[in-house]
Amino acid sequence: MFVRVTRLRVPTDKVDAAIDNFTGVAVPAVKKLQGNTGAVLAADRETGRMIAVTYWADEAALKASEAATTGLRGGVADAAGGTVEEVDRFEVAIMDRVGQPHAGPYIRVVDLRGDPARVDDAVAFVRDRAIPTVRGLHGYLALICNVNRSSGRGVTTTVWETLDDLRASESATAPLRQEAATRAGASGATVEIYQSVYVDLALAVSPGN
Repeated sequence: MFVRVTRLRVPTDKVDAAIDNFTGVAVPAVKKLQGNTGAVLAADRETGRMIAVTYWADEAALKASEAATTGLRGGVADAAGGTVEEVDRFEVAIMDRVGQPHAGPYIRVVDLRGDPARVDDAVAFVRDRAIPTVRGLHGYLALICNVNRSSGRGVTTTVWETLDDLRASESATAPLRQEAATRAGASGATVEIYQSVYVDLALAVSPGN
């Protein structure tokens, strides 16, 4: 599975306008494209930062959708008087969930830029060390590790039922991301907090699996 990740920034009083355009215009259009398997939108209402993620069955579907999605993401930004700050593409290396994905929970986004030759080492650390740790923490819902093998960039998202759960997990997760950065050959990681405001994924997940 592959994803296209778009970072936007809109005026804080226009977040809802961006959400409405994404859910009412962009998502219906994206769903018609071959190989699309879902879409997610997360927002930080205090800053106006937003992350839109579209999911694709394979890399071919991701590439084939490029032209069609360019105008759609511009439309989301334009509808709210905002800007598209960045677009990147990733392979979904890990997706661990303990329940069906849904809107409302809070997410911690850890973004690091490392050595392309060390991507697999970093992914193995997340799989073998990070997931067993976070699965034991209260409120944990999911961990998704996305990697760009060409650039060495990795974006790992952990999903928590409440903001308090996310904050309480910090002491346990901070050492993990420091080690992950080391494994990836990155000098550090950027951390952002969002709330998921729209989730529609074609995934069959049973609680506890």
